[in-house]
Amino acid sequence: MILLSAALLARGAAYGQEVDSTDLLFDDAKVNRYELRFYTPNWADSLTYYKSVDEQYLPAQFVFHGAAGDSIVLDTIGVRYKGNSSYSFAQNSPKKPFKFRFDKYRKQQRFFGVERLNFSNGAKDPSLMREKIAYDIIRRYMPAPRACYATIAVAGELIGLYTQVEQVDEMFLDRHFGNDDGNLYKSGDDGAAL
Repeated sequence: MILLSAALLARGAAYGQEVDSTDLLFDDAKVNRYELRFYTPNWADSLTYYKSVDEQYLPAQFVFHGAAGDSIVLDTIGVRYKGNSSYSFAQNSPKKPFKFRFDKYRKQQRFFGVERLNFSNGAKDPSLMREKIAYDIIRRYMPAPRACYATIAVAGELIGLYTQVEQVDEMFLDRHFGNDDGNLYKSGDDGAAL
């Protein structure tokens, strides 16, 4: 991981610009490739159970496959299903929306500077473009999550193409507003009511 990160950061520094490692993660000129290797044999059943109980994370080995054939391996990250309607619409499909939490089992562990990543499954959007285009347009006028595309495989078996979306958290606030002192709200399970 150190060699790949150093090479990518050096490339940006060579052009006289400061490189934010999270920008490398959301480069939408490429499709990120991830693989999960769960330590639990019945991982899909376990994730479904934890989603219905209290959205607990399941440990898994994480592999990022770089474009040059290199890989970054993180021994343990937290993985869970996410979403409400996107999850419900995917009940009969293996392509469910995911959330990865890199610091769940190893404190201070980051992946290109981020603690969490969200993966939308494009439920009810056969083009898989609406969410990505919407974020791109919104970011022209106000702070909004960055998005790009990624594939996710489990134990070598491709699940599908996802929209990778930046987590709106304290790091997001700090990046856009210079600190994370402001309020950050999340709507409840019953819709947009705060």
